[in-house]
Amino acid sequence: MNLKEWRRQLPQHLALPPAGPSFYLNVLHFDFNFDAEEATEAVNRFDVHTKAVDTGVQGLRNVFTQVRQARVGEEPVTYRPEMGT
Repeated sequence: MNLKEWRRQLPQHLALPPAGPSFYLNVLHFDFNFDAEEATEAVNRFDVHTKAVDTGVQGLRNVFTQVRQARVGEEPVTYRPEMGT
């Protein structure tokens, strides 16, 4: 549709009443339409991912603490998984 045709049809489109929320029930747009089960599964996977990253980051912090203390000649800290230190 060219610009001239669009300008000709614009008043007709603007005069239509709002479609309301039911409009979205009739529109298929893959970026915005989703299945509730699929969304729940994605949230659960993301939750598992963030917990794994948190565990990995905490493990790295513990290792870096031990390395730092060893470099300054302090008494080495023993890693105790149950305490997280």
